[in-house]
Amino acid sequence: TAATANVNLTVSSTAREPATEFADAQAAQSLVQAIDERLTLMRDAAAAKWLSGAPILDAAREAGVLQHVAVRARSLGLDPEATQAFFASQMRLARDLQQRWQDEWRQAGHCAPCDEPVGLQVVRERIDATNEQQFAALYLLAPLRDSTAAAVMEQMQATARRHEVPADEATAVMTALRDVGRVAD
Repeated sequence: TAATANVNLTVSSTAREPATEFADAQAAQSLVQAIDERLTLMRDAAAAKWLSGAPILDAAREAGVLQHVAVRARSLGLDPEATQAFFASQMRLARDLQQRWQDEWRQAGHCAPCDEPVGLQVVRERIDATNEQQFAALYLLAPLRDSTAAAVMEQMQATARRHEVPADEATAVMTALRDVGRVAD
């Protein structure tokens, strides 16, 4: 009957809400873990650049990554410009971390991770893998719900503290994340 259908519909939609919240929480955790891994890799990136004498800013590499980000975002139905801005904010943060590492090594007169170097290409492949993890999470999260945004911000703040990132820089990444949404076909 119609009454039974209404009850089933209500139960069904109520039962889905916790599942959606759980999925969002898992995707948010995956996103922040990928960002954390990306930031962790910046020490190796800084060391590889230190050893090779390469500059921290590789404009051609960043342009290529951002072009790939736009293509990948479109394929997932995400706003390419907002997704690029999200990744560009992480790139700025990555450059700042690499510079901080190199400044510390310069001051200490020794680059400890350079004793067991990881090649820049290997580091870049790992960064690319974290980018793909972020795309998977963004696909599930976009647009970011307010309830999920609060949890992501809390996790991002913990990540920022762990990497000694200024709070305003972590907030800039979050602000860019909140702008990532879906686009109509």
